[in-house]
Amino acid sequence: MLPPVDIITGQWNYNCIIGASGLVYMLAFFIFFSGVFRWNMKLLTVSLVVALYYGSLIWGIFPEEFFSQLQEPSKISWQSHLAGSITGIILAVIFRKFGEKKRKFIWEYPNYYNERDDKMWQEYIANHPEDFEELPQLRQENIWEYLDEIRRKEK
Repeated sequence: MLPPVDIITGQWNYNCIIGASGLVYMLAFFIFFSGVFRWNMKLLTVSLVVALYYGSLIWGIFPEEFFSQLQEPSKISWQSHLAGSITGIILAVIFRKFGEKKRKFIWEYPNYYNERDDKMWQEYIANHPEDFEELPQLRQENIWEYLDEIRRKEK
């Protein structure tokens, strides 16, 4: 946590902070920066939703005295907001390699298509040879002639 120091006067303020707003800031900043650091489309969508709904959270990490002249000191703990946001960013950096891994589909690999591996294409070629008659054909060897040749060599 940050020390309870008044930024304007530099005096120490000994006060008790009650509430969970620092935790809210930590979660919001963690969710936003997790999406940014991981570059995952699902998390980026959630990050944009968080940014749209809680976009004004950024002003809560600064003291109100920066923006207006108040009669008395603000009773909002900007220190816990700032500490929560810094903690959320640090946690997003630490956990950026954890979680759901990016799946790589077969078509994302270079040279993924091989005609020999395509069973439907091979089946089509076998069932419709007339579609490929104009293509140069390999000579089909007669297995019986090959067997006869082996028998002749054995004699």
